[in-house]
Amino acid sequence: SVVLSWCRWHLGIGFAHLFLFFDEAGPQGDPRGAEESEPAVLHEAANKSPPGDSADEPPPSTPRPEHPAAAAVEAAADLPAGSVTLVCGRHPQVQAWQRTHCPSRDSAGPFAATQVPARQVLNAEMALALSRGRVTWLLHLDIDELFFTGPPDSKPSQAPQAKAPASRHGEPPSPGSGSIDAKSGATPGIAPGAGVSGAESWLARAALLPSAAAHFAALDSEGVGHMTYLNHEAAPETSEVHDYFEECTLFRRHHFSVPMTREARDAMRWWERRTGHGQYLLVYDCGKSATRVLPGVECASPHAFKTPKRRAGAGA
Repeated sequence: SVVLSWCRWHLGIGFAHLFLFFDEAGPQGDPRGAEESEPAVLHEAANKSPPGDSADEPPPSTPRPEHPAAAAVEAAADLPAGSVTLVCGRHPQVQAWQRTHCPSRDSAGPFAATQVPARQVLNAEMALALSRGRVTWLLHLDIDELFFTGPPDSKPSQAPQAKAPASRHGEPPSPGSGSIDAKSGATPGIAPGAGVSGAESWLARAALLPSAAAHFAALDSEGVGHMTYLNHEAAPETSEVHDYFEECTLFRRHHFSVPMTREARDAMRWWERRTGHGQYLLVYDCGKSATRVLPGVECASPHAFKTPKRRAGAGA
């Protein structure tokens, strides 16, 4: 349900294509080569990967991931045809391609077997290759994150990105803690809809919000080639959470977006006192980034890309 919510949300707000990298090798003992493997692109008759640079070998097709979420995405009739690509991130053919083609192969490659961030960097660079000829911008998100383009009627250039980890720490915050509560109307249009089916609810809510396509078009018009978004963090109010996108409505706002009043500072300290290391946000506070899909772009980390400066602006 979480993966379906993630897909429906992002396609609903205007993303053209989703690349889902599953941290698995795929079906074991499959002797077939890339040309014979089952296509990784959902709802399409064949995997037609867009060409990369003239000197590049396009990423390989791989068998479809075995994860139950992959089957659920494939079976979801409400997802637009050809809108999702599934990749077995640890498939031998994928790893071989990454070792020879990813710009970060020397820095991230040696750690890919044991470190998730290293695999994320290589997967993002493979997604860049898959994106060429298909989309103009690529955003790197985890499966527990949603890109939030702002409340209804807001300007399309305002696009903070929200993180929703299913963390469970203590009691819910007291009134006046300074957090965002979607149920109070602080973020209209994204609170769970009573009596509406999951697919219908997500698509209806996403349609109310500013378009992600309009946001990235605005960045293009301003000559922007890379953008980093603040991350807000969900605070579950119950110990039992299943689809955190549906059930978590209370958020700790990123400290850059909190007014530095005494009341706000006291509220942040209230959260900090609940952790052993005095953390306000539990996971990270450096945001996530999007880049224009251009030759020479590299993934610096799961949080940012390195862009060739002279090519990053509009008209490159």
